[in-house]
Amino acid sequence: MKYQVSLITAQKIVYVGNFQHGETYLSPSYFTVSNYSTNKYGSEIISETFNVISLLQKCDIKLQNEWSNEYSALFDFVKNPSEPVIYKIKDLPFEYLSKGESGEELYQQINEVNLAITKYGYGKYEPHVQQLNFRVGKPIPWKLIIE
Repeated sequence: MKYQVSLITAQKIVYVGNFQHGETYLSPSYFTVSNYSTNKYGSEIISETFNVISLLQKCDIKLQNEWSNEYSALFDFVKNPSEPVIYKIKDLPFEYLSKGESGEELYQQINEVNLAITKYGYGKYEPHVQQLNFRVGKPIPWKLIIE
């Protein structure tokens, strides 16, 4: 767990996960989007933090009171109920994307997605594009968002 938390806080990309934060991402994969949107606290790093707190509690290490005082805003935040929201965007101009999630060149990754769609067809390409996500480069106007 300590190793995983250190990877998350350092925002590292490793074979077991991709821990990058602070940006907005788009995905051609509904599975990827729905998986991230149902994260317990809406954030990977917040969820992992509370997993560590839970682990400490199971080991009878009583740090929660000390931490809850110091990080009261975080503890208050996770008490609020939330629900996922998924937006569908169709025909987004490339100018709104900056690069692939892991730093790949934008057009190279777009080509990979198109190849998967061509090879497997709509409805069947999904498993082949789950890790081909894109970083948003600038705000997307509401008129381009479908759902």
